[in-house]
Amino acid sequence: MEQYFKNNIQMLKYIHKASRFRIVVTLFNAMLQSILPVWNIIIIQKSISLLTNKQNAFAELLTFVLLSIIMYLFIILFDAWYRQNYSVHSNFKIREKIQTIIYEKIRNIDMSAFDNKEFYTIYTRAVKETYDRALSVLSTTASLLTSILSLVGVISIVLWLDAIILVFVFVSVILSMFISAVQNKSYYCYDMEQTYNTREQSYISRIFYLPEYSKEIKFFDLYGYFINKFKRILYVQDSLRRKFDFKFLVYDFIQNFSQIILVFSIIIYLGWRYSFGAIVIADFASLLNASQELGNSLQRVFALIPEFAKNSFYIDNINEFLQYSSVIEDDTKGIELQEPIYTIELQKINFKYPGNNVNALDGINLQIQKGEKIAIVGLNGSGKTTLIKMLLRLYDPTSGEIYLNNVNYKNYNVYSLRKKIGVVFQDFQIYATTIADNVLLRSVETESDIEIVIEALKHSGLYDKVASLKKGIFTFLSREFDENGITFSGGELQKLALSRVYASNYDIIVMDEPSSALDPIAEYEFNQSVLSFGKERTIIIVSHRLSTTKDVDKIVFMEAGKIIEIGTHETLMELNGKYAHMFKIQSEKYNN
Repeated sequence: MEQYFKNNIQMLKYIHKASRFRIVVTLFNAMLQSILPVWNIIIIQKSISLLTNKQNAFAELLTFVLLSIIMYLFIILFDAWYRQNYSVHSNFKIREKIQTIIYEKIRNIDMSAFDNKEFYTIYTRAVKETYDRALSVLSTTASLLTSILSLVGVISIVLWLDAIILVFVFVSVILSMFISAVQNKSYYCYDMEQTYNTREQSYISRIFYLPEYSKEIKFFDLYGYFINKFKRILYVQDSLRRKFDFKFLVYDFIQNFSQIILVFSIIIYLGWRYSFGAIVIADFASLLNASQELGNSLQRVFALIPEFAKNSFYIDNINEFLQYSSVIEDDTKGIELQEPIYTIELQKINFKYPGNNVNALDGINLQIQKGEKIAIVGLNGSGKTTLIKMLLRLYDPTSGEIYLNNVNYKNYNVYSLRKKIGVVFQDFQIYATTIADNVLLRSVETESDIEIVIEALKHSGLYDKVASLKKGIFTFLSREFDENGITFSGGELQKLALSRVYASNYDIIVMDEPSSALDPIAEYEFNQSVLSFGKERTIIIVSHRLSTTKDVDKIVFMEAGKIIEIGTHETLMELNGKYAHMFKIQSEKYNN
């Protein structure tokens, strides 16, 4: 119970930080709403009593009604302002605050966490639930306050007129409370079991929606395949729901039938009391109305209390995500790397991906000096990209150490380290924003930023294309959010990705097979552009094709996670080992 309380308070704190007066205004509105059901009972009792017991009571009744209308008018107007104005704008602030907390936490989640299926499920729930759950806690709190205040008012009226009515109502509500508690737990279990299926369903929706999938889906006519998968998911969801159907049916029936029994029992009791003259007709009408309102208020109170527990179950998921402790992605750890990177040394590096028993890297020893041009080559699956992930500190080695300038790279702040390294990944992403923002990977803020973008595009060979566009560097990429957006060809996209490297003054430039989709000549020109631009910089080119290896200072040939050979093109050709064999095969292939 204490944890339930803490979890719900935590969500209210988020709301208070985002919108200072939201909780106060919400609770004030809840207090006003609690007046209405009590006053409805008073109106019935007062009106019937006046009309049956007084001569010429119409004037008094009219005054009472007019005063009631003024009160109702104020409550209704305040509620309308709260719902249609204040809460809507407040919700924007709350969403901004809470989603920012989630997004900043995502920034500080280690890559290895996303390889963990259980963590990814928690992460999915947290991203989906946090904002809605915070508002749910506030709504539940407000509703509980309204119900309790209404309950106090109605009980006071019932105690004044006939306290026996309370017995009928409490028996019915205690049963309802028990059913609600069990029901909410079942609903939670049902939601948790549906999480994985919901994620699969969302994935299929993305496939049909995102443009990068459209070519293959159309060409290979994958619609039927994914529609069948979608149908299977719905079938699984339907089957899962059927497991809970009987429970939910029973809960619903008992809840509703108990209310029917309550109403008719009270009618019989009050009819019996009236027949003996123990109550007047005004009391009969107001008590019948009060009993129904009392039952409703008690039902709401006892239904809302388990809602706090239900909210707490979900908040536990959110907390598990927010309390995740990162080893790598923590901007508060480590010293700032301010000096240039002069040396990189990898000593006996071993690495296994989570859940994998085979080493992706096995005993890697490598030294890189400032200004060196390195080619890391080998067949697909040889460990090249994994090695790059180590250098970028997306993962830490399972064993072994990496040193930058003779300092263990774990001692540096990871974000300051990455600011020294420009990288173009094989699966680089293009974002649905302007060309300029895609180059800078941030917003354009100054005239100097515009000049940087233009120079970067000139270096990559894409500027003439961009300059011919109506909006130039401010043209949107894709038409997802701008009907005048443009779609670049594959080669143009690779030049755009290369522009990102040219837009910043990195110490090290890493090219992780971003040109693998190009033909060998285009790839050669692509890599030559990088080598030419980065004469004073350390360049690391990763490839399974050897079109550029003649021009680098050092070639690292990898196989099965190990460095098999290392040297210049000439020394490795003289060695006549695996690199020479691969080079000869590729040369013959392209010459033919």
